[in-house]
Amino acid sequence: MRVAVVTMDTHHTVDTARTRRLFRLTRKLHQSELEVVVCCNQWWGGDVDAFDQDGITYRRVTSDRSARRFSVRLPFVLRRIDPDVVHASYWPTGAAVAAASNRWLGRTPVVLDWYGDEPVDPDSRTTRAAIRAPTAIITPSVHVETVVRELGAADERTHVIPDGIDLSLVQSQSPADGPDIVTARRLDEHANVDMMLLGLAELRDRDWSAMVIGDGPARAEYEQQAAELRIDDRVSFPGELPREEMIAHFKASHVFVQTAERCPFARELLYALACGCVGIVDYQEHSAAHELVEAFGRSFRTTDSEELSEAIVAAGDLEELTYCEGFESYDWPHVLDQMLGIYDEVVA
Repeated sequence: MRVAVVTMDTHHTVDTARTRRLFRLTRKLHQSELEVVVCCNQWWGGDVDAFDQDGITYRRVTSDRSARRFSVRLPFVLRRIDPDVVHASYWPTGAAVAAASNRWLGRTPVVLDWYGDEPVDPDSRTTRAAIRAPTAIITPSVHVETVVRELGAADERTHVIPDGIDLSLVQSQSPADGPDIVTARRLDEHANVDMMLLGLAELRDRDWSAMVIGDGPARAEYEQQAAELRIDDRVSFPGELPREEMIAHFKASHVFVQTAERCPFARELLYALACGCVGIVDYQEHSAAHELVEAFGRSFRTTDSEELSEAIVAAGDLEELTYCEGFESYDWPHVLDQMLGIYDEVVA
């Protein structure tokens, strides 16, 4: 089966949760012996239409970041590729509509990947067309699926397929000499790490250590806040870490705190739960993190820093683990089977 993955931005030039997730999925599709061609904005050098990397072909649609030009040229590129399935990112929405244009693609089915981390205008004609055009729509969480359905997607065309994790890596990794409490994500304006820091500050009289894994434009602000709260000697900021090191710290920690205001899928929380951490999730309107802990006994849901402090204390009464059963449905082989099942369904 030949799959055309359509995304104007790739992780090579635009580093977001959406582009990273699409790259992971593309790599897994290639490893499952599908022929994968990524139709994207050119990120490689030279005046060449296509570039191969690790067995995946990247084909140029445009050489600039004009969403309109990308949408106009996309059908011509797809016609030359002649895929069995088009797997298209919903952003830009005009490209999603172009990918699903039966005028150019005959009856080629289109699976729209709606991750949920880009702003959407619900009143836009292009948005409504992007919702109606594809054969199927996949989302990473029920939260995002609900948003898509509210925009007009038919229930029978929407499917929740979570982001996958590597459980074999979790099982094989040894714990590090790590902190008691940990959080991890990109440190941007939505990270909301200040709530965790305020909660920790209320526990100054207790013995604990914490780690904030990740980097981003708000990192210096959070480091300054830790200093102002006089807990900087117990909170470390190591920056970005390789996956193996993150897992080692998760397995050493007892608590993972999730406070992000926007999160279509809480992948780091999922890894931490599989590593045996007690999950503490601060409920946020635009976050799907609570979905991962609703049916999980070793977890707490909070709404403010005071409740977060209380949850950290209560978590101390729970058993310390380095691996937790029950997350097999999020393992990559299972997630990939779900995705291939959608492809088979839309082709049939």
